[in-house]
Amino acid sequence: MPETKEYKLIHLDSRLERVYQITPEGADLIARWLTLLNETEAEYVIGGAFAMHAYTGIWRDTKDFDVFLPPHDLKKVLDRLEQAYFHPDIRDTSWLAKVESTPFDLDIIFGFRNGQMKIDGSWFANSHGYDVMGVRTRIIALEELIASKAYVARRYRFDGPDIMHLLREAKGDIDWERLLWLMGDNQDILYWYLVLFLIVYPGHADYIPRDLMTRLSDQLMERAAKVTNPKHFRGTLLDPVSFGVDYLNFGYEGYYRAKPLVNHRGEEL
Repeated sequence: MPETKEYKLIHLDSRLERVYQITPEGADLIARWLTLLNETEAEYVIGGAFAMHAYTGIWRDTKDFDVFLPPHDLKKVLDRLEQAYFHPDIRDTSWLAKVESTPFDLDIIFGFRNGQMKIDGSWFANSHGYDVMGVRTRIIALEELIASKAYVARRYRFDGPDIMHLLREAKGDIDWERLLWLMGDNQDILYWYLVLFLIVYPGHADYIPRDLMTRLSDQLMERAAKVTNPKHFRGTLLDPVSFGVDYLNFGYEGYYRAKPLVNHRGEEL
């Protein structure tokens, strides 16, 4: 096993510190990426394992370092990484570019594969300043982190436990209206996670506003009552693979796939 060292995430306002351990090689790599990102003056925020640790204190070994940024900032970030010999690759023009490296890969997320949310400057405006590996940077806001995880509900990858831990640690201190706005027409998916939270943590029911649950429950029932087409379908919002069979073989309507946001050079369309 490679030797690890202790590092700290430091909130720049509260000075709250979260301790974690990674290899010095990994720390140097992340510090280099953050420095390059800062040089571009792109509006970006850190997500993934580092954001989870910032909000919950739960640290897990990870192979990816996730950053979110608006598609209009992607090209200059890719160019700067290329200049530094990191050779980024656009894996999907609707949401993902990647740098393969050791011990981490850099995932540059500029959209969502189901096209249901938009990453824009408000993500940066609502984020929080942190010191990460000695570099001043920003970590994704709690509401955006929850919303970004809400659609990860596949057979082999389910971020529900992450959402449960975020809700537990927040203790109800959430901008619920912003979270609802981020979920847009899919607020019933948030309701599903809130029901799951009440099942997992019944002793923390006071963290979830009762009027919000009533509102979302009524909204779900009203939405279902308006559906007249028996083939109306939303399964691919959550798992395009497992529910793809319903679309391809069973005649259900509605396959959620984002349109390209950039071309293969990273230029916004």
